[in-house]
Amino acid sequence: MLKYSFDGKARWFTIGKFGAPWTVENARAEARRLTGRIAEGVDPMAEKHSAKIERKQAFTIGELCDRYMEAAEAGLILTRLNRPKKASTLEIDTGRIKRHIKPLIGGLPVKDVDQPTVRRMISDSGIKDAASPRAMCIVPMLRLLQRLKRCRTAWRT
Repeated sequence: MLKYSFDGKARWFTIGKFGAPWTVENARAEARRLTGRIAEGVDPMAEKHSAKIERKQAFTIGELCDRYMEAAEAGLILTRLNRPKKASTLEIDTGRIKRHIKPLIGGLPVKDVDQPTVRRMISDSGIKDAASPRAMCIVPMLRLLQRLKRCRTAWRT
């Protein structure tokens, strides 16, 4: 806990729960950093609140998948041969999204999905053998996820 005063108001800022990653030394170092930010005229509580609001409003992978499928069904997503995707391919994409992408990372903001997140997604899917049929199914799913991330700026509202 950090007690500070900002704009004449006393405030309590919770740094975090004791335990990993917050050891006593780490919490003290964070308190020193926050005290410096307060001296610069920045309210850590307001920063934390705005970050929380931003996370709630962030564009999620689930929303991105929905928009991707809408665009694909409208014929706006083209294959490598510059043709709209066939209905059978759209069914496969829909299945991969429903079974794998949405349950594992659908609620994550798009900007937070990176290589470690994808690795966790693969390990959570229970694949142990890289040559197994399930592993072969993951490769197209990862390609789909990459396409989704490339298209995200075009679908922002």
